[in-house]
Amino acid sequence: MESKPLLARLWRAAAEEVTPLLSRKALADVANHLPQSAFHSTRTALFRAAGVTIGAHSLIQGDMRVTGVNNPCAYLTIGHHTLITGGLHLDLGAPVHIGNGVRIGHDVSILTVSHAVGAPRLRAGTSFFAEVVIEDGAWIASRAVILPGVTIGAGAIVAAGAVVSRSVPKHTLVAGVPARVVRELPENEDLEERVPEGVWAVRH
Repeated sequence: MESKPLLARLWRAAAEEVTPLLSRKALADVANHLPQSAFHSTRTALFRAAGVTIGAHSLIQGDMRVTGVNNPCAYLTIGHHTLITGGLHLDLGAPVHIGNGVRIGHDVSILTVSHAVGAPRLRAGTSFFAEVVIEDGAWIASRAVILPGVTIGAGAIVAAGAVVSRSVPKHTLVAGVPARVVRELPENEDLEERVPEGVWAVRH
């Protein structure tokens, strides 16, 4: 007779502890505890379940840390045939739209939140939020930082370590801190630059 109340208490206690784990935000945390360089499809499915819109044949290959209030995952959309290598940090106070065929390297940060310059006692003044758009075919190289309100144009490249504070024109290569246009890139779909000799090359 006594076992039934005990089981009921155990069931209630388990339900109280397990229910938070089933929240959408918690699913994103679970995805980031999977081993690196493995479980790409599982990780991507968990982020879809967490509320991220992800197109067909796109993969999240490593950690994707999503910060923001409520369920920030709902602010993120990723197109099809896009690869996110991992170590990506998204601070989502406004939408981030990542297009089709985008490549994002290691340790990239995409930020939608910043501050107005405040008074001397508190220089980080009023918070403001602005969306970020990364258009089709763009390549964001490792350790780049994309700041609020920026659009990366289609077919553009952001060089490794660049800090992008203003929008990048289509088919250009930007580099530096702050990022500036280094050169224009060819728009001919049949043209691909030669891979330097003596390096490994993998066709996508």
